[in-house]
Amino acid sequence: MKKIKTRFTNRFYNKLMLLNTGIICVVTLIYGIIAFINAINYERVMHLKTCEDTLNQLHASYHGKQENYTNLMYTFYEDSTNFNAISTLLENDSYSLSALDPFDLQRITMLLSSLCNKDSDIHSIFIYKANTKTLYAYNPGSSIIKMLNSDSPFYQDLAGKDLRRTIHSAVNVSFLENNSTPVFAYGIGGNISTANISFQKKPGSVMVAYNISGLERTLQNRGLQFPARFMILTFDGKVIFDSEKKLSESPDGTEFMYMDKLQNSSGLTEIEKTKYYFSSIKDEKRGYMTLYLVPKNEVDKTFNYFSVVIIIGSVTFIGLSVSLYILSSRLSTKRIGMLEEAMTQIGSNNLSYRIPRSRRTDEFSFIAERFNEMCDELEDKVNKVYIYDLKQKSAELYALQASINPHFLYNTLEAIRGRLAMDGNIDAAEMVVLLSKLYRNQIKGKMFITLREEISQCNIYLELFSIRYDGNFQCSFDLPPEIMKYGIPKNTLQPILENYLVHGIREKNNRVWITGEIHDGVIEITVRDNGRGINPDTLRKIRQSLKEFRETSSTGFGLSNVNERLRIVYGPEFGLSIQSSEETPGTSVTVRIKALFVEELEKHYQAKTGGFTDV
Repeated sequence: MKKIKTRFTNRFYNKLMLLNTGIICVVTLIYGIIAFINAINYERVMHLKTCEDTLNQLHASYHGKQENYTNLMYTFYEDSTNFNAISTLLENDSYSLSALDPFDLQRITMLLSSLCNKDSDIHSIFIYKANTKTLYAYNPGSSIIKMLNSDSPFYQDLAGKDLRRTIHSAVNVSFLENNSTPVFAYGIGGNISTANISFQKKPGSVMVAYNISGLERTLQNRGLQFPARFMILTFDGKVIFDSEKKLSESPDGTEFMYMDKLQNSSGLTEIEKTKYYFSSIKDEKRGYMTLYLVPKNEVDKTFNYFSVVIIIGSVTFIGLSVSLYILSSRLSTKRIGMLEEAMTQIGSNNLSYRIPRSRRTDEFSFIAERFNEMCDELEDKVNKVYIYDLKQKSAELYALQASINPHFLYNTLEAIRGRLAMDGNIDAAEMVVLLSKLYRNQIKGKMFITLREEISQCNIYLELFSIRYDGNFQCSFDLPPEIMKYGIPKNTLQPILENYLVHGIREKNNRVWITGEIHDGVIEITVRDNGRGINPDTLRKIRQSLKEFRETSSTGFGLSNVNERLRIVYGPEFGLSIQSSEETPGTSVTVRIKALFVEELEKHYQAKTGGFTDV
């Protein structure tokens, strides 16, 4: 166990994987920390951005009411009849509305009603009469003008203000509707002049009370993920609007007691031992500010959630990396152990031992395949030396008989096959049988054979090479039966196959397709492979050699030789054509011959050559 552990840790491949795993874990940890920090900052920024957008919308909504108040006040002066009615109300010395002309009272009521119709958020309109210190209120729900007593909301504010524009805190105005449910409204007011009294003498004031529900609608559907408090305050701390309606910081419930905490326009502040993110927008001209407060601990809860997710993800990824390292190391150690065992077996003279084949296509399988090929070649060389010694001795004893009797070679090969079969070398024995058949067909005296015989000869040749390449070679035939009866010069297709097996075969996944077709008395046979292909320079030289025509044939069975023999037999319009490309693997050679039977082909050739039969 200790020895296995030492080998496991000392292997270079395992050390390399351990280094890679360590780098991955460190990088994962660093990126996890960066992701954690960025997640915190991103969530904070995104939430505060949502609050900022909502703050801007709320500020714009209230600012719109301020601007709209000016337009409403112009309405009092647009129509002279209405202006005179308002002037009569504010200039007479009677506090009772009954002292007014009924038509003037009706005009004022209709004017106030039209103002309320211009903005659905208007809850009521208050008119303060300075000379009698009387407060009147109009509510669209009751459609009448009421006189209020001095303890009514807004009375003290309107009576004491002498500015052109006033801002009033939100108060409960449900008494105007005889409603027990609290209804809060904030006010915007200002002085009004009459026909005979100017602003400076303040004949009276007009205040528009807006329902806070209009501002509350601004906060709806804003996508706020945390509880945020939005407020509109005057610079002296009066609460115009509070989204949480916490109007209890002051005795009368209308003042915010922590204005000193909000000196900056944004940042972090602490109120009653609770930290808040806050930001504000100030209107120096009107004297108010809009702000939000978000509890810091509420935002940090989400940060903790993200930190847990990132930590768990990082730890999981690191654990997965370590597990994969251990698994990969064990698998590689096992595969390397198979190679070591094979070397040990071969070293002990067990030349028949082979590493079991695997369907994997990794580097270990590649090494194992090359190792087996090396062992095959080594065993083949040993067998060849053994066979060579047998042939040498047989040649010395039967040299004369062998020179005059070719059947001696068949018998000798059969004896070798039997010996190999007895030794258990089935593949080598099969190769001897195929070689014997191939040689027997080669020495036959026929010049022309049927296409069926030529294909059979090629099949034997390919079987021989298939055994040699240990099954890493496949061939398929697709020729119509009607062309198999026609004749062809012997050894036409075999040199094409040999050219591929010598120059084009790859290390694995080799395949050859032999197809044929007949049109208008011409047979075309195509031998196509998926080999390495031919480079452009070599292909150009081969095509040039195929174009050259000589009346006498050369020896050998190269492509040029086959092409010359076909042109001699059939004519210059027949022969070979070749297509190949390095970009698209493989080479395609097409044989073009005339459709003639064997007897017709022999007569045709004898008539053409005058009886000369060497093709």
